[in-house]
Amino acid sequence: MRKMRTDREDLPKIVASIMVAVPGLGLRTGLVYLRTKRRLRRNARSIMKGMIEGGLPEKMARRLADSYEEDLSVRNLMHRTGVFKG
Repeated sequence: MRKMRTDREDLPKIVASIMVAVPGLGLRTGLVYLRTKRRLRRNARSIMKGMIEGGLPEKMARRLADSYEEDLSVRNLMHRTGVFKG
């Protein structure tokens, strides 16, 4: 007759699986964030150049481009999700 496993017996395997998966997930998420941030920065510069060429004062174009770029900051993301209130 086969012995039934209890949840307590499975717990170490579950914890070990999580410990193995989490660092890789964190690394992949971090790399995607950095790649997206780099693209956003490049696009913000391009937008700023276009606004200046279109006749917008440089100071205002820079301010608008900076505002666009700040949308993806970790702090702003945390504020929007309600995780960080400071």
